[in-house]
Amino acid sequence: MNKSLIKKDEVKAAILGSPDQLLILGERKIQCYVLEDGTAVLSGRGMQEALNLGQGHGTKLTKLLSSKALKPFIDSELAMVLSNPIRFTRPGRGGVIAKGYEATTLTKICRVILKARREGALDDNAYIQQIAFECELIVAAFSDVGIIATIYEITGYEKIKEIDVYQKYVERFIRKEYARWVKRFPIKFFELMCDLKGWKYEKNKTKYLPTMGHIINDVVYKRLAPNILKELNRVNPVQEENGKRHTKHHSWLTDDIGIPALAEHLIGVMALATANTQWRKFYEQLNRVYPSYENPQLYLFPPEDIPELAE
Repeated sequence: MNKSLIKKDEVKAAILGSPDQLLILGERKIQCYVLEDGTAVLSGRGMQEALNLGQGHGTKLTKLLSSKALKPFIDSELAMVLSNPIRFTRPGRGGVIAKGYEATTLTKICRVILKARREGALDDNAYIQQIAFECELIVAAFSDVGIIATIYEITGYEKIKEIDVYQKYVERFIRKEYARWVKRFPIKFFELMCDLKGWKYEKNKTKYLPTMGHIINDVVYKRLAPNILKELNRVNPVQEENGKRHTKHHSWLTDDIGIPALAEHLIGVMALATANTQWRKFYEQLNRVYPSYENPQLYLFPPEDIPELAE
């Protein structure tokens, strides 16, 4: 169950978060907190400011999500989270109780608004269409795990933990057993990668796939969330007898977290690839928009200095 679904009379304590530890979204600076159980939290007002709705102690956010245009797109889980805000005290605020939400609620709200726009529900609502533009920026900047990792970094949370603070999120991404194989990478993705590399794409031809595997690991899995590729390699290793994996890495991603994150990431990567005609330029932009969680040196050195990614 989502940690946001706590008892209404329960009050948790934020152990980190202060006015000088702010989540930067364009020109807006949002206060963020980490609770004693490791939950990354934004206040209702902070969520509202992130969407550029202005002040109002979260009342404008509530009004927005109750609108006829958006209400049909809010599923029962998100509705439950929104109706049960986390009550918590903040460091240095004298025990005054604030209300907020797990940070991933922000990205979930953004996806709701963008889905409503895709399905034409906002065609006659210029106000929410403008908010949808803000949502594009937020979704481009953060995945669910990305916003948590950012808040951990801002507040210094990972510095006080003796264990891997991302492990619980890795567990939400990766299945205990792999699922039946379903195609997750669109053909367009392979076409774009081949075009940028100057290769001729041939459907069902595998001569470039060993190198394509390196590209997928770097362009996708190393940037999807912290430690995801490491865990995928552990649960889905290369078999000694034939040098192949038992199944595709994406067969191990969970339906509720892993697969949606993969689909969202692929859309962003393909948008960058479509906008470029040269691999180097694409790769430079990729490193700015989706930095690697596992190989930070990849955006400190030019691509041609990395053998597996060189032209």
